[in-house]
Amino acid sequence: MNRTLLDGALGFTGGVMVAASFWSLLAPGIEMSPGEGFVKVIPAAVGFGSGALFIFGLDKVLPPLAPL
Repeated sequence: MNRTLLDGALGFTGGVMVAASFWSLLAPGIEMSPGEGFVKVIPAAVGFGSGALFIFGLDKVLPPLAPL
């Protein structure tokens, strides 16, 4: 498979997953959160940031499964 095509496909699917996580998880979580203004966003932002840091840490700790 062409490396450029693979990079484009991975970028597209990554964008789709970020959009899906926002519209299906973060937006409803922000709406259900108590408080007003920015305080309402804090629980969802902390959860999203914690998840991103966890995945980043796993990427650094675990060896790659298969070389490209």
